[in-house]
Amino acid sequence: MVGSQSYLEKRKIQTRSRVSIGVLRINFPKYIEEAYEIDRITGTSHWSRAIQKEMKNVRVAFEKLDGMSEEQMRAGKVRPGYSYCSTHMIFDIKMDGAFTRKARLVADGHKTRPPSSITYSSVVSRDSVRIGLTLASLNSLDVSAYDIGNAYLNATCREKLWTVAGPEFGSGKGSVMIIAETMEALGYRSTQADPDVCIKQACKRNGEPYCKYMLIYVDDVLHIAENPKEDMAKLGRAYRLKDNVGPPDRYLVGNVEKAQTNDGSVAWSISYTII
Repeated sequence: MVGSQSYLEKRKIQTRSRVSIGVLRINFPKYIEEAYEIDRITGTSHWSRAIQKEMKNVRVAFEKLDGMSEEQMRAGKVRPGYSYCSTHMIFDIKMDGAFTRKARLVADGHKTRPPSSITYSSVVSRDSVRIGLTLASLNSLDVSAYDIGNAYLNATCREKLWTVAGPEFGSGKGSVMIIAETMEALGYRSTQADPDVCIKQACKRNGEPYCKYMLIYVDDVLHIAENPKEDMAKLGRAYRLKDNVGPPDRYLVGNVEKAQTNDGSVAWSISYTII
């Protein structure tokens, strides 16, 4: 059965903390309801704006399931193979002179059953990057790199999780949410050799079949394709892409170079400096 503590029950366990910075005292919430209450009492919207900003960035990672009955939710039978995991918001203050409030939505992984095997957040290997750049050179493909703001892409999780949306989801509060799989939605699948190298079959403008690649290191993506802007635009509609989009000059602490060979073809290379 899925249960949750009420706001008043939580308040009995922990009380509001207060951060003192010189003569300035800032009420520091532990829960979303408390953040909204602080804004209401102080007549400000500092914490509310922080929550809205965070949800704007991460909402795309959640897929809403309609038609879920209360019995299904209580029994935890939402979708075969999925387990329930609660979430909570972490609050912080940015020391930028304006004391900007920050909010981060995180999963309560410590409340889920431990898996039978060791788990970790995987990242693409350096060898995979070298192979990817070699494939780009041999197949006359373009290479582009970009950072995704407030999103962490990785290989498909073995553990499937669902949660119940809290007040941070606005009108979606109380809905059943599962983690959306962005790469699969774009038609990419993880390779067996390296789960963080995603591959997708495509055709060049001249009709020649080939494969696109996305090499993922947390929120840093190295995209190899004839036209990287095509799928980059699709990712941009789902996530916030940072400004530094284009041919890479560095990736995984290595220097990336694009050079023209003697026969006129283009070659990509990556080198690492040993300190």
